Amino acid sequence: MKKLIAGMDLDSNNVVIGLMDMEGKRVAHQKVECKLSQVLKFLAPYKKRLEQIGVESTYNWYWLVDGLQAEKYPVVLANPAGMVQYKGIKHADDTNDAFFVAELLRLKILPTGYIYDAPLRPVRDFLRRPECKSSISTSSPRASRRLRKWCWPLRGSCRTIPSWRRFQGWAGF
Repeated sequence: MKKLIAGMDLDSNNVVIGLMDMEGKRVAHQKVECKLSQVLKFLAPYKKRLEQIGVESTYNWYWLVDGLQAEKYPVVLANPAGMVQYKGIKHADDTNDAFFVAELLRLKILPTGYIYDAPLRPVRDFLRRPECKSSISTSSPRASRRLRKWCWPLRGSCRTIPSWRRFQGWAGF
C-alpha cells in the first residue's frame, strides 16, 4: 500500500484537496465546500495511507486544522510567504496550488508555520495587530514586564513557549 501526501488550498468558500503518492504521481483531487464533513468524507478512503497533510495558512485555517487534528490526521501548516512557485508555471489555479503544497511536502522542503494551541490564538492575533505592536515595541521595559505578567497565566496552555524571548518572537515583535 503506497503512502500518500495531501495538499490543501484553502479559500473563503472552498477547499481544493490534492493527493499524490510518494513518487509524485497525482492520485486524486477534489474541490469541496468549506465544511469539515465534506473534507473528511473525501479523505476517509485514504486515511490509513496518508503520511501528512499540508494546509495552506490563510486567514481562515483554524477550523480546518483543528478539525483534522481532532480526527487524528497528521497536519502541517504551510507558510505561503515562504513558498515561491516556479516562474515557468503556466497554469495557476487552486488545483495546481494544492498539488504544489503536496509536492513541497513530499520533497520535505515545505516552509511550515507553527500550529498554536487554540487558547493562545486570540492573544497572538491581538498582539500581532499593528496598533498593539507599535505601542509595545516602543514602550519601556516596565510595559514589557506588565505584558509578561498579563500573559504568564497562559503558560500552562502552551507547550512550547519556555521563555519571554520566545514569546516576543511568537507575538511578532
